[in-house]
Amino acid sequence: MKVLATLAAAVAFGAQSNDASLTQTQGDDGLYRVQISVHYGFPGLPPRTNNSGVGTVRFTLPDGDVKVDSVDTGYQCATEGPGTVLCQNDAQPQEGGTAFPPSMTLNLISQNCLSQSGSADVWAAEKDPGGAPDGSFVLQPRGCDTTDPSAQPVLDTKETCKVPNVKGMTVAAATREITAGDCLKGRVTFAYSKKVKKGRVIKQSQRPGKTLTFRSKVNLTVSKGKRK
Repeated sequence: MKVLATLAAAVAFGAQSNDASLTQTQGDDGLYRVQISVHYGFPGLPPRTNNSGVGTVRFTLPDGDVKVDSVDTGYQCATEGPGTVLCQNDAQPQEGGTAFPPSMTLNLISQNCLSQSGSADVWAAEKDPGGAPDGSFVLQPRGCDTTDPSAQPVLDTKETCKVPNVKGMTVAAATREITAGDCLKGRVTFAYSKKVKKGRVIKQSQRPGKTLTFRSKVNLTVSKGKRK
């Protein structure tokens, strides 16, 4: 396969920064394999301030004749029309609200190379609430001409660590998300909790959404369950 394009966009909300990316490759069958990844690890806007993560995403690809190929476990996706896909995740209760995975990846199959600007609208909710999204990302194509240097993959040159929201996660899941944000898991301590299940993260030392230096450590406090 040959890589045709990489599309990337970033949007900032105050000090918080989230991102989305899209890559597409053409197979020997002439079809295009499209992969879209979205990261939104932070609290939603009012009235969803107690929710966090990627609950619902609507992808709009104006020139795409796409079909859903696969998606991360826990998400259900369906096409709403030509070039529009809606993905939703089942709710996972957390203290005061609902937690969703801070990132998700969708794989599509397209009849043609995507060349027009698209978008990804994110809600920290298990279904489209009908209001303004908590985050919106513009996916700007670089073109489908493989002779165009700008159509080659964009190397990741991040030199910062973006702290995800890992509250309520297992240590293994929290470690994956922390590493994905170019941070490092720091010291792990344990404490009793009446509300958080044993083995789940109660607190983290760095605020979700904070930008730190590359490979900064995030310490975790993990639940020992209820005191007997």
